[in-house]
Amino acid sequence: MDTLSKKEKDAISEALKEYIQKSSSRDEAVKNLKGVSSATVSNITTGKYEVVSPKMFRTVKKELLRTDKWKFVETNRYKAMEVTFNDAQEYRNVRWIVGGAGCGKSASARVYKEKNENVFIVLCDEDMKKGDFVRAIAESMEIKTAGLTNRGILEKCIKKLIRFGNALLIFDEGDKLGDNVFHYFINIYNRLEEECGVVFLSTDYIHHRIQTGLRYSKKGYNEIHSRIGKRFLVLKDNRLLKEKNQEDVYSICRMNGIDDEDVINGIIEKIAKEDNANRVEDVEFDLRTVKYEIHKIKRQKSVLK
Repeated sequence: MDTLSKKEKDAISEALKEYIQKSSSRDEAVKNLKGVSSATVSNITTGKYEVVSPKMFRTVKKELLRTDKWKFVETNRYKAMEVTFNDAQEYRNVRWIVGGAGCGKSASARVYKEKNENVFIVLCDEDMKKGDFVRAIAESMEIKTAGLTNRGILEKCIKKLIRFGNALLIFDEGDKLGDNVFHYFINIYNRLEEECGVVFLSTDYIHHRIQTGLRYSKKGYNEIHSRIGKRFLVLKDNRLLKEKNQEDVYSICRMNGIDDEDVINGIIEKIAKEDNANRVEDVEFDLRTVKYEIHKIKRQKSVLK
């Protein structure tokens, strides 16, 4: 028989009340619960369980789990990247952002794309050949490539980027590109200079790679180094951002349902210990680790297990 115990119904009721409390309004909360009426919400939150079917209780439970998605926070690192994205797009510059794994580079690029027009993200890969690279650019711009040569695809991409007038190409994990593709990019950029902004995102491995390329006069490395103004935006070297890392963790926790200050401090201290940091202030904080710790705590405490 499809029934739920009173304990299970009480748990759903409490979770529903908490969800409504965190929403901007009761009406907005109900609106976001698909297939759930305002009357049903009222009956469950006031304990009138007898007029709500077990099937509807399960629908509410499912919807509450669906709405409990990870919420992006515009951290101080995001804001630093946003300034660079804006500058590159508005003034058609080339920039290279360097940050550790999990510092939010890819997520920041996606959010910037959602907030701005004519922004295209290309995910780079070490196995990419020239043709793969060009097709990845075309795919990011939703350009059809069937029946076209690599040169034909490139021509369509360049013409469209120039036509936009303020386009921004973001190459995520740019340090993974092989030397041939690296050099091929220079040829592409030479045709887009002053026409399109470009930002590369990568880990700090790119420092070693660029310096090695320059030392051995490898083809294309001096040009790449010159195009980015011979400097990188290195997030972990920014003293102000370091000082605000803990502030960002607090914001992320609170935005995603963890409000207890002791619990948040516990997350910070645990990550610092795992990083073998002498001071919490020195921890860069891998945001994937922060997300995992928040998820683990919420699952442990969740009434919707």
